[in-house]
Amino acid sequence: KMLLKILITASIFALGRSQPQRLFDEGLDLHAKGEPRLALAKFEQAETIAKTNEEKIQALQNIAAMYHILGQNAKAIEIISKAQDLCAKKCSELANLQNTRGVVAQALNDDQTAQIAFISTLQLNPQHGHAALNLARLIANADPIEAARLFRIALAQLFISNSERVQVLNELALVLDAQGKPNEAVPVLEEATQLDPTSIQAIGNLAIYRRDAGDIQGAVLAANKGLELASDSIPMLHNVALIFQKAGDESKAIQLWNRAINISTEFHQPFASLAHIEGHRGNIPQAKRLYTEALRVARRNKHPDTDALRLQLATSGVPHIYESTQHARQVYDDYLSALQQILSEPTIQIDDPIHSTGSGALGYYLEYIGAPDLPPRQALAQIYWRASTSSLAYIAPFISYNVVESTTNKKIRVGFLSAFVFTHSVGLLTRRVIERLDRDSFSVVLIEILADLTDDLTNELRGAVDEHIVIPATSGLRFAQERIAQYHLDVLVFCEIGMNTLTYFLAFARLARRSMLFWGHAVTSGISQLNAPEDIRELAGGIDYFVSSHLYEPLENAQNDYSEQLWLMQGLTTCFPKPRAPDYSLQKLDLFNIAHERLYLVPQTLYKIHPDFDTLIAAILSSDPAGIVVLPTAQLGDWTQSLDRRWQRTLRPELKQRVVFVRRLSFAEFIRLAQLADVVLDPFPVGGGRSSLEILSVGTPIIVLEERTSVLRLTSGFYKRMDSPCQECITHSFEQFIQSAIGLATNRTRLDIVRNTILERNHLLYEDLSVVTEWEHMLKTIVKQPRPHQLKDQKNTSILGYVRRGFWGYELTHSKHAIPKEPDRDEFRYSVKLFHPDPRTGIDSTYFVGIPRDATNATLTAQAFCEYIDAEPVKCRWITTVLQNGAHRSHAHVVVHLSDSIDLRFGDDLHQMAVYYNVDALALEEAVRTAGYDPESTQWLQARAERDLLIAAPPFSPKKRNKSLHCELTIGLTTCKRLRHFQVTMRALSRVLDPVNASSPLAHPLVCRVYVVDDTSSEFDKLQMAREWPDLDFVHKSPKFRGHAQSMNLLMRLVESRYFLYLEDDWLTLNHVTANHLLDEPLAVLKYAESIGEPLLQVLLNDQSSRGCAYAIPNECPALGSAGWPRQVNDTGPRYSLHEFGILHPNHAFTYWPGFTLNPALWDLYALVQDFSDVGFLPIFDTEDRRFEQAFSLKVYDAGLMVAYLPRVSLAHIGVDESAYGLNNFTRPWDELPSSNKNNYDKRHRPRDEL
Repeated sequence: KMLLKILITASIFALGRSQPQRLFDEGLDLHAKGEPRLALAKFEQAETIAKTNEEKIQALQNIAAMYHILGQNAKAIEIISKAQDLCAKKCSELANLQNTRGVVAQALNDDQTAQIAFISTLQLNPQHGHAALNLARLIANADPIEAARLFRIALAQLFISNSERVQVLNELALVLDAQGKPNEAVPVLEEATQLDPTSIQAIGNLAIYRRDAGDIQGAVLAANKGLELASDSIPMLHNVALIFQKAGDESKAIQLWNRAINISTEFHQPFASLAHIEGHRGNIPQAKRLYTEALRVARRNKHPDTDALRLQLATSGVPHIYESTQHARQVYDDYLSALQQILSEPTIQIDDPIHSTGSGALGYYLEYIGAPDLPPRQALAQIYWRASTSSLAYIAPFISYNVVESTTNKKIRVGFLSAFVFTHSVGLLTRRVIERLDRDSFSVVLIEILADLTDDLTNELRGAVDEHIVIPATSGLRFAQERIAQYHLDVLVFCEIGMNTLTYFLAFARLARRSMLFWGHAVTSGISQLNAPEDIRELAGGIDYFVSSHLYEPLENAQNDYSEQLWLMQGLTTCFPKPRAPDYSLQKLDLFNIAHERLYLVPQTLYKIHPDFDTLIAAILSSDPAGIVVLPTAQLGDWTQSLDRRWQRTLRPELKQRVVFVRRLSFAEFIRLAQLADVVLDPFPVGGGRSSLEILSVGTPIIVLEERTSVLRLTSGFYKRMDSPCQECITHSFEQFIQSAIGLATNRTRLDIVRNTILERNHLLYEDLSVVTEWEHMLKTIVKQPRPHQLKDQKNTSILGYVRRGFWGYELTHSKHAIPKEPDRDEFRYSVKLFHPDPRTGIDSTYFVGIPRDATNATLTAQAFCEYIDAEPVKCRWITTVLQNGAHRSHAHVVVHLSDSIDLRFGDDLHQMAVYYNVDALALEEAVRTAGYDPESTQWLQARAERDLLIAAPPFSPKKRNKSLHCELTIGLTTCKRLRHFQVTMRALSRVLDPVNASSPLAHPLVCRVYVVDDTSSEFDKLQMAREWPDLDFVHKSPKFRGHAQSMNLLMRLVESRYFLYLEDDWLTLNHVTANHLLDEPLAVLKYAESIGEPLLQVLLNDQSSRGCAYAIPNECPALGSAGWPRQVNDTGPRYSLHEFGILHPNHAFTYWPGFTLNPALWDLYALVQDFSDVGFLPIFDTEDRRFEQAFSLKVYDAGLMVAYLPRVSLAHIGVDESAYGLNNFTRPWDELPSSNKNNYDKRHRPRDEL
């Protein structure tokens, strides 16, 4: 009808008052009366008598219109062609004729010709409103962006009635919504409702788009208005029900759908929506009944949703909670059989796959059965390949099929696609890789499928990437495909599959040259180019690779579980951030009122609890009357009730009383509950992933039944990464699972050992930069090779095990020749297992290092191993010390004989022996003390030091220096171009040592001189320093002698007193500190140590229990005074701690450092003179060595000198904002680390060589 009006009104305006006008008027009247044949006769008569081409063309246009109305479209095309022949290129009506041709071609179902005609019209007249409208309607689904532009042209150019304008506004809103722009669609519909407040379509759509734009209140208002206008309209009732469902009022939504059904049963949508709800609740029989009714209605109406409803019915039988093992298996068989039945049909058509998923949720809950996951996922994908080819088989225009393009001279463009870019498991698991990929090699694009939730993690990731795209979850599939294709990605990483509908269907398209799937949701996609129908395989997308690890997969046939090519990394695949601390204030009684001694925690969503797991719960509670099993309350109460009903059958009443549901917790509460638990029970077939990483951060052991874990064995892999700190935690039978859980929970000594071991090693699970290195290697590799054309099992070529590396021992790696078990300890005289994080690459490795039985000197083995791993000097010396502590102990006498295999000897590092014998260190210490020995005594420590053959230490006897002395103590400072820092440091020091005037440290009676060695400061700065402190001795070096080492050597030559207080220019003395803390107490410690024969060189002024204590970092010194060997001057004087290098005691935070440091400390220079002159060293710092402080510290240690520290924090490091080394154009080795490792060098790689 609209078409006819367009054609005929165009004739009226063009004809004026010519002779055929009467015939045109009569034809129009006849058409208006519904007589198109009579009208046709009038128009043909007008064409016959037309005098000019213009009149003849107008007559032909109207004739064509009548043939179109009469359904004779082929004749209409013939007439239009005749008119165009008359019109030629210069005819003013050519654009109108092209538009008419397009309309008629569309009636002939020739959309391609129609589209060409409308485009031609707009090329002739870009503002042709009718052509714009016709083309917009034709391409609305395929190109909503262009359609929106054309609808706006039509609205601007056409003079149409309000009702027609409302219709076009509705259509514009639809294409805006297809672009994921409901916020832009809302004002368009608001205009429509102003033009026609009674437009049911406009009101209904306005409600929906306000909902999608997040305006729930506005959506409800519009929905209620729609109900007032059309209380009995089924579409209105259905759409309004969707609004209330989104608003959280599910009962109102159900009421409206039932009302719609009561009015008419001829619409399938209300039945299907109710089925979705019942299926989500777990009411499977009712869901199936409703889906069946929806399908019956759709079939009767021959609705295009019919096959989608068949699929929804086929997948609706998967509950959240299974009644029994037999029930679970039956569900699996029925699900797979129903999909295969659909595949057997000759044709399947699902036009809108996005809205075809029902309560079966893409088979989400199927993996919790424990049956093979690949067959049903492949069957589901094959249904969509066949049924939705036109929607899914999309290939990005920039991709040349199967061509390997060089990336040598450009950055590799990597996209990370996820619907969970917030503080969710997926976001946390992928965050660090996204942030830390080397930006010199990669350009990173974040692609968010945005629903409702964003948070700080969202914003941080958006800021960390090179580009980010936000695609609303309500977007149309083609819009999303084209949006991603615009970014020309080399690799597209799906961070998860199966948890978001749009993400799932995007996997069918080829949007990047290569694609891969991460285990954010640990299932295979089933979507592979190799499984696509043959006729579209060349155009098919699918996912090429699945990212997993040797740690997570079985030794053989792992590829059989994946539709993607398995890519196996060596490490964790996730650079997981260190979890936050627990809420320590939370106690058990805050969560549940049952007072029992032992807590078995199952911290997983309830649908993960397999029916077979009930047997384990029953056995554990039966064997441990003092135990309770704790689980979280489900998100939906129906789930909790379903599981509770099952337990009424599977658990005896007295046992069921000790199964406790805890309320939903915040993260800090959750991790505290995990800390309070004795053990955690990992469910199967899907256990913990992110949750296990978080639980292990507090040391609680997790019991795993490995063979029943049918997807990635994540928790087992985490244990392997820590080198199995709990051997009994990975079990292989029900009996072993039960015994391990009860054995650990009821044996407090063994539980403490396991907890402490996990806590000592769990750093290997967090911030692991070697993972980023593996990702970079993987991405670079896959873009250089074609897409996988067949799937290969990587596990057939190597296993994870130990490989011999020379005489010193073994390396844990993947190799054909690897030994799958740990080497025999009896092969060696002494052996250690060493975890070594390489500071240059960030890659962690595990080694089994042993001293050959015929070796008499462990240093040769240590040196060979150090050369193999290219260890820096301090690290090598630490390894050497540890090996000597164990290998050279046979000369010491036995103090305790614990068993045939365990003897403790005088001087042993008891924690090292505990690791070696796999026993509790506290038990060893108790045994030694019971035998009358003190393992913290000076004699015990000296006996251990004698095992170190590299220490050349004579008896301790400090020597005087050949200088005239008139006081005991000199203060020395070094400064370099940092006047502001120097002033702050010196003013605070003056305030403490000169409490009356706060003018100079020389006011203190112990201080004879203060030297300040200045390193090339400006003349202005030098003048400022001298004016404020005229009584200090300033030594200004020339640029020729620049550098910190030169400054220290100069101080060593200048100082005449025995005792020397040194600090750099960026240490602020804190307000609570007195002169007694800085001078008297450390001086008393040095003198006391000499009296008892402890070779002490330095007393550090800050506690060394952690880096936070050492540098006075606010809120980062919780364990003040806990480190080192405790000492006290004469039993009543100042307390201090003695540092020891190369031991394993967990409280000795800096055992990796030899001891001496340039941090604020009081020195005994006589000790330097005695020891260094006797062993052939001069007390100078090597000016050619960029690690001069480290090298000198090793010299001090090898000279037999020790370091102590006071158990307080007296000075804060304030120079972190401006490095003196940088100001002086010096670089330290860690300043040159790769960007991905540099930030974590100090706090991660340096201290972490562990046994």
